[in-house]
Formats: sequence, C-alpha cells, structure tokens
Amino acid sequence: MWCRLTVWLARDNPARIGSRRNSWARRAASLATGVEHRLLFPSRVFRSLVACATATAFLATACAAERPWPQHPVAVSDRALALGSIGTIDVLPLDLQLWAEPGYEVDLAKVRDGTEVNLMSIALDALARRNYALGAMIDWNGDFPGGNALDRDALLATISSLSRYGAAATEHPGQLPVPFLPARLGTTTGADATLYVGGWGYVARHRETTGEQVAQGIVIGLLIISVVAIIAVLASKSSHGHGHGRRGGNSGGGGRGGAVAGGHGTPAGVGRGAFSASRGAQHIHHSTRAFTGVVDAFGRAAVDIAVTTPDWSVNPQLPHEGGQSQLYLEMTLVDNHTGLALWHAHQTFPASAASAADIARAARTMLNLLPGRTSQAQAVR
Repeated sequence: MWCRLTVWLARDNPARIGSRRNSWARRAASLATGVEHRLLFPSRVFRSLVACATATAFLATACAAERPWPQHPVAVSDRALALGSIGTIDVLPLDLQLWAEPGYEVDLAKVRDGTEVNLMSIALDALARRNYALGAMIDWNGDFPGGNALDRDALLATISSLSRYGAAATEHPGQLPVPFLPARLGTTTGADATLYVGGWGYVARHRETTGEQVAQGIVIGLLIISVVAIIAVLASKSSHGHGHGRRGGNSGGGGRGGAVAGGHGTPAGVGRGAFSASRGAQHIHHSTRAFTGVVDAFGRAAVDIAVTTPDWSVNPQLPHEGGQSQLYLEMTLVDNHTGLALWHAHQTFPASAASAADIARAARTMLNLLPGRTSQAQAVR
C-alpha cells in the first residue's frame, strides 16, 4: 500500500496561515475592546455628572419654592379699553410707602427714590409696548413739563382717594367700583386716561428660608456623592490600566471643593427702626371723609369712601418685625372723560423694595395684565 505524504514549507503551511489569521483576529478584537473601554469610560463619567446635576437642580428648585411668586395677580379691565378710545395716558406720582424692620440699617428715602425710578421706567416701557402714548408725568406739586396739571390740594385729594381703591375692589371681586374723584383729570394735559401706582413695602434683613437651607444641604450632599463616584471610577480605570496595560504609568488626580457665597449687602444709612418714607418726603394726612351726599367732580355721591390716605406702616395686619420682606402694589387706570375705572390690578409679592430685580419683576407681573391698545377698525372686525 502506498501512502502519499505531502510536505509543506513553513511559510506555505495552511495550518500556520490559519493560526496567523486567528492571531490577527484576536489582536483586532483586543484593540477594539480597548478603544471601546476608553470610549465608555468618559461616557460613564459624563452620565454620572449629568444625573447628579439634574437631581441637584430638581431637588434644590423643589425645596427653595417656599415663597412662590404670584403668577396671576388680581386684575379687572373694562371693555372700553378694547374699543381703542384711550390713546394718551398721564401718570400720577408714585404713591409708595416704605418701612423697615426695627434695627435694620437702611436708608429708606434712598431706597424709595431708586424704587420710584425703576418702577416708573418699567411702567412707561409697558405703556409704549401696548401702543399707549405718554401724556404728562405729574410731580407732587401737580406740575409737568408743559405746565400745571392739578393744584397741589387737588392732587393730594385725588391720590388719597385712589389709594383706597384697591380695598374697594377687594370687596367687589371681578368688578370695577366707581372711584371718587375730587377733581377732573386731564383737563390741562388733554390725556384720555390717568394711571395711579401705589402700595407699600416692608424691607427686612434677608433670612434663609427652611427651603433654602434644605436645598443647600442637598446640593452639598449630591456634590460629595458625585466626587466620590468619579474618584471610584478613576480608581477602577487606573487599576484596570495597571493590570492589563503593556506599560505601567503613573497617574495622579486631585479635587478641590469650593463654595461661592452670595452676600446680601446692607445699604449704607442710618437705622431708623420703623421709620417710613412715602409720598416724596412727607406723609399725606387728610382728616376728612366723604360720606353719602358728598359729590365728586363728576357729580357722583360718595358712599363711605375714605379720602384719608392709609398709613400702612401702622396697620397691625401688615408685617413690622422679623420675617421676610414684602411688597404690595396696586395700579388703577381712570378714564379722564367719564371718571370711571378702566383697569385695576393689585398683588402682594415676596419681594424687597431694596432689590431692583424684585421691583422690576413685580412691576412687569402687574403690567403684563394691562390690555394693549387696538384701533377702532380692528375692534369692529
């Protein structure tokens, strides 16, 4: 019996060729696995950071929402605004009274001046955006750049009456009570309507709420967890590299923790305790009241409408000692031709009159509810 024996050269040996192919496949697979691990490592770290940041933001927001901002202030408007008959609006001087927490060193007169400029600027911008033309900016003497709009006594009596309008509107939800106007408005300026802006502000030291304290604790806790998790992943990666890498290498890392503290500066000034600043420099006090039988400038009888300006700083129902700052605003738009109210809004905000950002936000929240002016042609359609 013959047996055929075939001898292959080493370089031509099929078995060796297969071995080489297997070796290349193993090397390629190993290389791919290494690349995959290098890609997955930063991806895992990134996902961990995103998850921690998301959880921090969510929990901090939920806990800090202890003093929610009012999204829907009380507001009522008359359909006459939609007819486009109101084009020019006069603005009365800001009737805002401020008082501070006893012992809190703050210059309330300075705060009020800044508040008046800030609030009035936003009001004028809102009127322009709603297609109303500015008439006269009336000062506390009743003057405006074009002359005298009202004599001082008539101005003070008008502001005294309108400062009570918010209380009357509260007693008649969804309605616009007829205001008591001791003098006609717009006779000199020729404006169609007059805007009144008033209210009060309690200025207190900033105090961290329970929600803020809890939120800070959560943020710190989650940051610690994030750092520990990242260090653990780095240690695992370093150990993996030393165990399987061809060349050993030294790697080092370090972390520094820090906190950015936000301070609330105390305005320079003389501490006045419960001192209040309002109506320019002086309080306005009138001892008279209008009862049934007394008529206003439009011949309407006043029904128990107070003409005295409220002294908010002595109202026992309002904050005076401790607690957070608060701000109350009310705005009333009066038709100069009819003496009727066209629009009114009022709301108390968890805000400080010493904060320009708070004042701006509160004013915008209110004025966003003022209907915009439409032309008569648009109204007919």
